[in-house]
Amino acid sequence: MKCVDVTETTLKEQVSTLSQSTPPESSCYFLEVLHSNVPKLNRLNLNQSDLYEELRLSNILLKQIDNDFFKNFKKLKRLYLNNNRLLSVQLSNNLHELEQLHLENNFMYVEPSDLPNAPNLKILNIAHNLVDNNDLSCKYPKLEDFNAGENMITSTGVCLKLNTNIKVINLEHNYIKAIQKNSFGNLTKLETLFLNNNLLEVIDTEAFNLLISLRNLRLQHNRLKTIDINTFTGLINLKQLSLVRNQLTAVEPYTFKDLSKITNLMLQKNSLRLLKSDTFKGLRLLDVFHLDNLNIEEIEADGFKDLDGLKYLSLINNKLSKVHFGVFQNLPNLITLQLGKNDFDLYPNFFSGLKSLTSLHLQKNDFAIIPTNAFNDLGALPALDLSDLGVTDIEPNAFNGLLNLKTLNLSRNTLETIEEEMFAGMPNLLKLDLSNNRIKTIRSYAFYDLRKVEKLYIASNAITKINKNAFNGLKSLNVLNLTAQKINEICPGAFNGLDVMEELYLNKNKIGKLYQDSFNGTRMLLHLDLSNNEIGKLFSKMFQDAEVLETLNLHFAGLQAIESGAFFGLKSLQNLTLTGNNVTTLKNGGFYGLSALTALNLSYINVQVIEPDAFNGLDSLEELNLKGNQITKLPSMVFSGLPNLRVLTINTKLTAIEPYTFKTLPGIKTIITLSNANLSLVENAFSDLDNVLIVWSSTTTIDVIHKNAFEGLKNAIRAGSFSNMGKTPYVFNNNFSQCTDWNMLLKNGHYNFCKMSIKIIESDAFSGIHEHTERDQKGVAELELNLNGNDLTTIVANNGMEHLEQISVNDNETETIQNNTFSSLKNLRNN
Repeated sequence: MKCVDVTETTLKEQVSTLSQSTPPESSCYFLEVLHSNVPKLNRLNLNQSDLYEELRLSNILLKQIDNDFFKNFKKLKRLYLNNNRLLSVQLSNNLHELEQLHLENNFMYVEPSDLPNAPNLKILNIAHNLVDNNDLSCKYPKLEDFNAGENMITSTGVCLKLNTNIKVINLEHNYIKAIQKNSFGNLTKLETLFLNNNLLEVIDTEAFNLLISLRNLRLQHNRLKTIDINTFTGLINLKQLSLVRNQLTAVEPYTFKDLSKITNLMLQKNSLRLLKSDTFKGLRLLDVFHLDNLNIEEIEADGFKDLDGLKYLSLINNKLSKVHFGVFQNLPNLITLQLGKNDFDLYPNFFSGLKSLTSLHLQKNDFAIIPTNAFNDLGALPALDLSDLGVTDIEPNAFNGLLNLKTLNLSRNTLETIEEEMFAGMPNLLKLDLSNNRIKTIRSYAFYDLRKVEKLYIASNAITKINKNAFNGLKSLNVLNLTAQKINEICPGAFNGLDVMEELYLNKNKIGKLYQDSFNGTRMLLHLDLSNNEIGKLFSKMFQDAEVLETLNLHFAGLQAIESGAFFGLKSLQNLTLTGNNVTTLKNGGFYGLSALTALNLSYINVQVIEPDAFNGLDSLEELNLKGNQITKLPSMVFSGLPNLRVLTINTKLTAIEPYTFKTLPGIKTIITLSNANLSLVENAFSDLDNVLIVWSSTTTIDVIHKNAFEGLKNAIRAGSFSNMGKTPYVFNNNFSQCTDWNMLLKNGHYNFCKMSIKIIESDAFSGIHEHTERDQKGVAELELNLNGNDLTTIVANNGMEHLEQISVNDNETETIQNNTFSSLKNLRNN
């Protein structure tokens, strides 16, 4: 039976109605009141109340119950009055069948006389009330679970020891100060005992002696100062023991001698200072052990004796300054060791005995020196993090015994010199991080024994010079990072032995000079970063060993000159960055050898002169960017050696384009050009640009268009005044609204040179532009020339466009129109 959303008045009505419909033969009688507000319970008109086995009257804001309310519930087994506002309760002695009584979370001062005589009671819960008397269980011989936590109890009382069938006792969050020897008597069935968060200062010797079934004992958050060798005697089946946050200053040897089955012992937040030999004797099954925040200063040699099964040990945030030799000798199965935030020094064979260790944490310690054989015996360790430990020196053979180490992190220390064979003893190391130290010198053969290392990081140090054979021995190295040093010299043979290296980072240094054989031995190099240096000049054949190099970054490398043949041997290079340098002259053969390069960005490097054949050898180049340089003249044939160039970006302060400048560019499709240019277009300036698209910028002006200036643009003059010239024969200008007829936009045969400051157009200037034979069905002119808004003073005859159908020369400075200027324009339309 369930009553929902009732009040004190309506409860009786619902109960009366529902009870009438309850079948008399029902074998289970159950009443629950839900989501209701019933401050007071009076007698209910409930049929067959003597058959009900369970009443749930929880969470109904109940404050008062009539003394005889439960008088007729003679077969009641489970009574729930929890989570109400009861100040007191008087339960009938007729509840002889009661097995569970739940009174938790009220405001009651409970006395033994308030509770029923219920010889079968198994569960009594009076937690979170105002109870100060713990002798409430005397009349319950079958009691198995007693919860009186969060009350005002000051002692264990005399009754609990009489409940010989009890399995669970919860007295947490009370005011108990002492556990006496006979507090729990002969409770041989007790499995769980919670005494945490009390005021415990004393536990009598052998107080738990007879609790042979106890599995879980909580004593955390008390005031215990000492425990002795007899405190936990008799607890032969204990598995969990918590002593966290007490005031323990010492644990005597053999204190845990009887706890042979314990798997979880918690001692954090005490002040033990000293772990003596045999302190943990007997704890053979313990597998996780937290000894954090204990102010431990010293551990004696046999401090961990008998912890054969331990797999995880944490000693974080102590004051360890003295760790006796052999202290880990008794931990053959330890997998993880946490030693962070302490103050000890390493010594030879410090970790002796830890043959199974796979995780070692040493963060926030201060090790000035890593001594010889410091990590001996850690043959199973795969990774070692020694970062940010203040290491200034590593003695020879410091890493002996690390046979399976794959990763070693020594970043953020204060190492200054990498000595010869400093890293011996790690035959399987794959990654070494030495970044953010103070390294100034790397001795020859410093890494000789690291034959399997694939990645070496030495970024952000103070290295000034890389000596010959500095990295010899690193036969498997793929990545070498030397970023952000003070390197000013790379000696010949510096990278000897790096036969399989693929990535080399030398950016953000002070390299002022590279020798011809600085990169000898780097035959497998794919990526080289020399950006942000002070190199000055690239000499001939400087990279001749890097035959498979694909990416070369010389951004802001301090370059002032690139000698002929500087890139000789780089036949696989695909990406070359030279931006941010100051190379005033592109020399003959300067890019020779870059036969696979498809894009070359030479923008903003202050180029003033391009020598003949400067681009020789760039057989695969498709894109060339010369934007933002100081080139004023493009000489004839200047782009020879670029048979596959498709896109050319010039965009400079040009004043002249010489004849046949673009003659050797059969594949060119686009020229993006002429920002801030003031040009005179000479004859054959655009010779051989059969398929070109020319884009003029809005700041370009043309002083003179000489005869045959556009000779070669046979297939296209797709231009807009400063916008577009392209594959189809028209000139399009969208920079000024008065220059654009949107109806004619992108129409074949419409040449718009409006507002380009043109002063002179010589006779035959447009010779070669073919006559259009298309017929516009709407009668629009098929060949139009727009010269409006220029500075023409003379209009000449025979300019090469005699087949024009329409010409416009408004808004010029015209003073002279030569004889017969328009006589040859036989196709002009009247409209």
